[in-house]
Amino acid sequence: MSGDLFVKAREEETLDEFAHRAAALLQVGSIERRESSSYVGEEYYKGGALSVVVKFARADEVDLEGYDFWIHLQPSEVWIEDPAFVDGLADLLARRLTLAGERVVRMPNAERENSRKIFYAINESAPQGSRGRITTTDG
Repeated sequence: MSGDLFVKAREEETLDEFAHRAAALLQVGSIERRESSSYVGEEYYKGGALSVVVKFARADEVDLEGYDFWIHLQPSEVWIEDPAFVDGLADLLARRLTLAGERVVRMPNAERENSRKIFYAINESAPQGSRGRITTTDG
């Protein structure tokens, strides 16, 4: 049960710069750098908010070229009966990042091969705060 977002870097942005910028946008409290050989570059950043662990790392998805960073969401020490909750939260955060000018893809069930990819974009002709302001397309 997790949510996975992939975000394009801004020019020559480092993981440290991205993690701190994205954490501020998403209102994740303080984040800390961690080291692990399980992550690209052997580092990631971890924070939390509202009983959700948020990790920021370099992406290594083969079929998402150009999407440099990965945001991983998972419940913190709680069991959630409805797995769609975390996916809904990932959708909300993808929309927030898109409004801030980020290029975002959400992958429900990213751990599965050939997982669905949902690309987010701003519809400039729709009023702010309206249902149609952020559009999604499957890729």
